[in-house]
Amino acid sequence: MNRMIENTRRLLAAGLLVLAASCSTSNTLAPSTPDITNTEVAGFQNVQPGSEEDFILNVGRRTYFTQGSAALDSVAKATLDTQIAWLAKHPRWLLKLQGFADDPGASETALSQQRADAVMDYL
Repeated sequence: MNRMIENTRRLLAAGLLVLAASCSTSNTLAPSTPDITNTEVAGFQNVQPGSEEDFILNVGRRTYFTQGSAALDSVAKATLDTQIAWLAKHPRWLLKLQGFADDPGASETALSQQRADAVMDYL
């Protein structure tokens, strides 16, 4: 019986030793930095000037607002100025103006309308 207890103790000690060794961080690999490349990505080649893809990639189709606000900050105005210039250069495109807010509900619906109105007034 004593021999069985002694073997159990040795087995537990060996298990704890293995467990402790597996927690060691001395041999972990440092995270590598991703390679930087200027290689073109599939799907973004041959974007025609004046196309919808051109507008999305080079101008941006959204204007962002501060949370809970309908005020146009300097970034939003710069975005709209870029969009206006692109649309003036490519007049065949029609403009669709929509306002959105974070959550559904009456107050958010009102905020969505205020945002659309703010952009319309700026235009």
